Amino acid sequence: MANKEIADYFTTVTPDYDAFLSVIAPASVAEIVDKNQVVHDFDDGSDRVITLSATPIAQITLQFPEGITEEDAGTIMDFFLDVNKANGYARSFKYFYPKDGHNYVVKFKSKISRKRTFLNHLGLVPVDEVVLKIVGNVSA
Repeated sequence: MANKEIADYFTTVTPDYDAFLSVIAPASVAEIVDKNQVVHDFDDGSDRVITLSATPIAQITLQFPEGITEEDAGTIMDFFLDVNKANGYARSFKYFYPKDGHNYVVKFKSKISRKRTFLNHLGLVPVDEVVLKIVGNVSA
């Protein structure tokens, strides 16, 4: 069985914003990989696959079911909203992925949902998940 990580399939790229999104490690992560291909299915049961790019499509969904600190929630919002940082979905930045130990260049792939509640006595802010699209590896 091959011992491969997502990083093995990406080249080194330079991020638009040269800083790490540093927040608490997520409680769980969903890794989704795909290929940039179009599949045409025909009436006779055959198909034709057109490959648009050899580079894979990969995203990681950081899940925080117990919530995160107000500071970490603010950091995520700041990265997402600041035009000089990620600027929503437009610009890439660096993220250390604790589940595989690699540094990636990523972009936001989802809206950021931060719930405010006055009932949360633990000081944690519910942030359901953050989806990051992997663009490439950070240069060493």
